Amino acid sequence: MAWFSSLFGSKKSESWLTDDAAWGNPYGFFSFKKTNAGEDVTPYSAFTYSAVWCATQRRCGTLGSLPKNLYMRGQNNVTGLREKVIHYDHPIQRLLHDQANPEMGACAFHSYMEEKRLNNGNAYAEIQWELVDGKRVPYYLWPIHPSRVKVLRADTDNRVIYEVTNKVKKPDDVPVSYVESEDMIHLTSLMMKNPLEGMGVIEFARETIGFGLATERHGAKTFGSGTMPKAVLENATEKMSNSDTRKAFRSDWREVHQQDGFDIAILNPGQTIKPLTLSVKDQQFLETRQHNIEEICRWYDLPPHTLHHLLRATNNNIEEMSIGLVVYSLVPWIVPNEQHYLYKLMPDEEERKLHYLKWEVNGLMRGNSAARASFYHAGITDGWLSPNDATELEDFNPFPGGDQHFIQGAMAPIREDGSLGETMSMQNVPDTNDNDEPQTTNLPQTATVTEPMVTVPPKPTADEPSTTSGVIGAARLKLVARTVLEDCLKRMVHKEATAARRAAKNPSGWLAWLDEFYAAHAETMGTALVLPMEACSHFGVPNEPATFGRDLANGSKRRLLDLSGEVTPDQFAVAVDSLMSDWERDRAANCVRGIEQLN
Repeated sequence: MAWFSSLFGSKKSESWLTDDAAWGNPYGFFSFKKTNAGEDVTPYSAFTYSAVWCATQRRCGTLGSLPKNLYMRGQNNVTGLREKVIHYDHPIQRLLHDQANPEMGACAFHSYMEEKRLNNGNAYAEIQWELVDGKRVPYYLWPIHPSRVKVLRADTDNRVIYEVTNKVKKPDDVPVSYVESEDMIHLTSLMMKNPLEGMGVIEFARETIGFGLATERHGAKTFGSGTMPKAVLENATEKMSNSDTRKAFRSDWREVHQQDGFDIAILNPGQTIKPLTLSVKDQQFLETRQHNIEEICRWYDLPPHTLHHLLRATNNNIEEMSIGLVVYSLVPWIVPNEQHYLYKLMPDEEERKLHYLKWEVNGLMRGNSAARASFYHAGITDGWLSPNDATELEDFNPFPGGDQHFIQGAMAPIREDGSLGETMSMQNVPDTNDNDEPQTTNLPQTATVTEPMVTVPPKPTADEPSTTSGVIGAARLKLVARTVLEDCLKRMVHKEATAARRAAKNPSGWLAWLDEFYAAHAETMGTALVLPMEACSHFGVPNEPATFGRDLANGSKRRLLDLSGEVTPDQFAVAVDSLMSDWERDRAANCVRGIEQLN
């Protein structure tokens, strides 16, 4: 219990999770006014309606069962790129992924919190802290029923305080305790009644739920002969107009026919029995149950097939609706969870900068096998996925060498500086034959060795004309070299723009970032431009990649330095983003044109 509540002498029952009385009134915040359909709707009675039960189970069960991981941002000394690593040893990882407290696993805890957040509008859990090496770390999370909690503001400094009603067993027990905001997990629904409290679905969907309950009750009575007789007697005699005669007839009929129904019915002359069935109007009324299920889907923001409502579902649109469920229904609830849990369980700001929480939804986003295969194939051949990235997404084991990235064009590997390595052609296969005998292969006799796409001719001298080899003319070769140079510059500008946008969010560290980034970026560009400028040098372009990279980096640095003095700090990030957009659009092409003018 927090120090504030301990100050008032409150204490927690050792078995409060299993003690029903400790939860208080489970639906005390609802009024018991009947709905227009004549039904009382409370959180308890609402669950007797199958659509509400199923919708709650789908939403809360799915969110509760998702893997929840605490990632630590590490610095890769080789590539300089940030990489994510699950911080298994951190207490937050244990609380959110494995066990929230001794009596509740992580899945049960999160499912409970999501149910209260969804249906009641608010979910609460007190944080139990422990001192480790003089530092407070979260140890357990103890859920509290929303009916026991009031959100207050202190009169002295306007801070948020949670008033918790306790179960009183002894005269010295404190009926009310107070928990500081820093010691309470408080999840709210997306719909807020004020900045501190959310609104639950059941409270506002009472009429829809009440109509569904009334429809089921009426349907049950209708099929159980509670509202309509099974048959009617036609052409009754005048004697049947007497009430005593009708009662005697009914009594005799039940005595003879209700037990087994196999005796022969004997009627008076002229009398007939006509069986009654549901009218078209009654049948249409029962079909309103389908409409009401769709209304519950709207209230709970779920596609109909998740409630087993398959009236207009097909195999194709179910898959798309399942992906839409994650994107539009679950993610807006997941992101606040990630932010709130990290902020409350990791109060140290510097430590938060090195960590982030992630509710893993990749498994829910998987399409069919053909769509996944196309996705992985495009990622691997375009260079933004490695083979081991694909195996990880499919929960397969990685294989040696699978971390290498490739790109189309005889599958050339991407170096750390962004340049391309040698193509994976037969020319690059090392000779592993230790003997002097000619090496043979298992290739068919018709197989051909892959040649480079472009053969760069030697640089012509002033006395001999420029010639080309093969069918590629000089103009075509020059265009290819220019395209390669411009593509390399585009990648360098994109890397520069991404880093600048990120750094602009912290204006106080802008000057230090300029010095550190462009000192390294000048060297990176010089290395990346070696091959493109070598190709262009055959057409008179100066082959000075290191000098050009250094000059380009210094020019960028001077322009960004001037920009910091042209705008106010609150306008700085927007100004940097606008400038970077301009650079990404036309800077690479302008640089190529400037280089061509040097020859």
